[in-house]
Amino acid sequence: MENDPAEILKKKRIFVSTKSAGAPGIYAFTRVLRRQGIQIDFWNLSANKYNFNFDLTLPRTKLKIVNLIIRLMYFFYCILHYDIFHFYSMSCFFNSKFELLLLNKCNKYVINTFAGSEAFDIQRSVLEDKQLSAYYEYARSKPQSYFVNHKKNVEFTIKHSKEIAINGPWLIDSISRFDAIIPYSRPIPESKTVASNKSRENFIILHAPTNQGIKGTKYIVNTIKHLKAQGLKIELLLPDQISHEALLALIQEADIVIDQILMGWYGGFAVEVMARGKPVIAYLKTSYRQAVDFGNTIPIINASVRTLGDVLTHFYYHQDELHELSEPGREFVKKIHAPEVIAAQYAKLYEKALIYGK
Repeated sequence: MENDPAEILKKKRIFVSTKSAGAPGIYAFTRVLRRQGIQIDFWNLSANKYNFNFDLTLPRTKLKIVNLIIRLMYFFYCILHYDIFHFYSMSCFFNSKFELLLLNKCNKYVINTFAGSEAFDIQRSVLEDKQLSAYYEYARSKPQSYFVNHKKNVEFTIKHSKEIAINGPWLIDSISRFDAIIPYSRPIPESKTVASNKSRENFIILHAPTNQGIKGTKYIVNTIKHLKAQGLKIELLLPDQISHEALLALIQEADIVIDQILMGWYGGFAVEVMARGKPVIAYLKTSYRQAVDFGNTIPIINASVRTLGDVLTHFYYHQDELHELSEPGREFVKKIHAPEVIAAQYAKLYEKALIYGK
């Protein structure tokens, strides 16, 4: 049908870009949309140090002026060739206001997905949670003017975007408007990882933070040191700057994985772990659970800074209970985070932008 939103969408070209975080899931859901006949390309506008898959990675040189020229050339190429611009984490070509203004002036449909700290209200978090805020140390290192400008940039982005999506409920109180909560997408392996080798004595815990301050790493390390001093045979795997393939191998070795104990929600890494049938620990705020319809079905072991030691001790002595979380974790990811599920939600958001965007 001529006025069918799905058919209208297939006649448009979609540009999607991100920083490295979340790239495997975005690549996966854009493949689903491609198979459905939607013209969508996934661009990488920054360094690709983890060798993730993209349709195009912007060329880079050691000369800043050359990089700027390259970006300008590709930016104007994209204006000529794409109708919808979908930015993850405000990952634009130049991260400047003129970019959004020009896209609006050219009647392009701009969509932004906020994933984390690029939109999070850091000052409010520190005021409410004080030293247990994930951003406590970060906030102390920044002047007041930084947060004023940060807020202005976020609100400017919202104002000049047709649609705003957020990856989770932790951002609800940080921004003035959002149009949809669309969870992380992650590819799902066909089978669970091989069970860890229990012929060894140590209880292996994996914690792989992208940002140690935000994830509460120092509290995790101190808790495990305390438990080891009490005689528990625990080994902490704490990788830094390793490849995605190497990280997946460590998931296989671990008995349990700690995502974070400060933010109040789970990250994309937790989704990858659950998809592989491994149990995950994370701090989940009650108010965040209540903000989504799947909040009471999340098969994650809830632990805070104060309760982490007790939780780890319990599962150290009751490791058989961890196996009971394996299949529920995979089923949860299939229902909430599968590329097919997320692709359908973004297709609806793109259609909405086309229908109501002008």
